[in-house]
Amino acid sequence: MTERDDATDLAAGNALHTLTPREQERFDRLHAEHESVREEAAEFEETVAMLDLAAPPVQPSAALKNSLMAAIQNLPQLPADAPVDAPVAEVQALPTVVPDVDETLVSTPIATPAPAAATTPAAPVAGAAERKAASRWRRSAVGMVVGAAAAVGLIFGGVGLANTFGGGSLTQTVALAEINAASDVQRAKVSMDDATATLVWSGELGKSALLVDGLGSLPSDKVYELWYIGEGGPVSAGTFSAANGTTWRVLDGAMSAGDKVGVTVEPQGGSKQPTTDPIMVIETA
Repeated sequence: MTERDDATDLAAGNALHTLTPREQERFDRLHAEHESVREEAAEFEETVAMLDLAAPPVQPSAALKNSLMAAIQNLPQLPADAPVDAPVAEVQALPTVVPDVDETLVSTPIATPAPAAATTPAAPVAGAAERKAASRWRRSAVGMVVGAAAAVGLIFGGVGLANTFGGGSLTQTVALAEINAASDVQRAKVSMDDATATLVWSGELGKSALLVDGLGSLPSDKVYELWYIGEGGPVSAGTFSAANGTTWRVLDGAMSAGDKVGVTVEPQGGSKQPTTDPIMVIETA
């Protein structure tokens, strides 16, 4: 990952409040040092603010879902050579210097010194084309957040954007958007006490995500763990917490046809095999 990739991910995460303390520290440093990072961060924050003020979503058409998927898949790649932030003076190669020697003072010829090593020229100052390319790339990154947020909002309804992205990183958000936009996407909902859970999955992608609301928080030494339950038994698919009441997580690993998805309460860090009975199991067949 290039520094610009890293800066963009951090800027998006900062706007969505998903950075770890270590990532936040790195973002703050880049934000203070680079004008381009400050511009990028401002664009993300403006986008998030607009989405938070948007009206509750309506059921989308198939065309809208297809366009969201296409927008995510067709994002332009980062140029290989990122422009520098500030002009750097070009360093000229040093000329070859031959000493002026009085031949009457020596009895043997003096060898001509080897030419000085040429200094590598500094990177050129970014021109208009490079600046336009960087601007287009930033707008595309903002577009990715918009598309992902729209897809996530189809499931969550009118909740605030902070809750929408409460499940994790931008990578998880895009993965959820891909699942929701898949042509074969399916959903199943279960209820227990005051909690509800919705499983969203795509057999073509072999991916699924669990969205829960009203699930109680656990003691600090416990965590919720997800499981794919197939013919070979349960396979861990990651852990999550429910401290915010409403949360979601894209499951780790690949989903096979007919797999059930279960949730158990496990020791912090998770378990290789379930140590408690599932608090919920969702059928997909």
